[in-house]
Amino acid sequence: MARIKAGGWFALGAGAGALVVAAAVAVWNLAPVACTTIGYEDRRPIQLELPAGLSPTAQVSACFDMNCTPVPLEADETGGYAVPQEAPYLSTGEHFAVNATGVYVEIRDGDAIVARNRFGIETVSEAPWWSRCPGPFHYGAVTVGG
Repeated sequence: MARIKAGGWFALGAGAGALVVAAAVAVWNLAPVACTTIGYEDRRPIQLELPAGLSPTAQVSACFDMNCTPVPLEADETGGYAVPQEAPYLSTGEHFAVNATGVYVEIRDGDAIVARNRFGIETVSEAPWWSRCPGPFHYGAVTVGG
């Protein structure tokens, strides 16, 4: 009867471990996916990342609806701006994914118009990296360019 040498036990264990991992991955990929039917929404204000160099007196206005009139925003305690997902920035009674329309932002600095455009809103998944379901998400900050 042949004897397994000391290094052979390691190779045998490593090979068996690799086989177990490969089998687990194969079963994971073949298993049916049953994602929860719970709807996800993020009703937090949409953060705006404004261009550098704006004066403290710059006027920032925004709204969500198509063909909307931008409403002035107030800076928060850190000097940042966020657009609430509620009236008057979102039509009264409206409820939809704001990432579908984006956010319209207008920035005036003195007599100059720094930005006047609609910007997309990205969604950021909060699902674990290994999940095959979309999971909860949040809206990322919107970078406002000229």
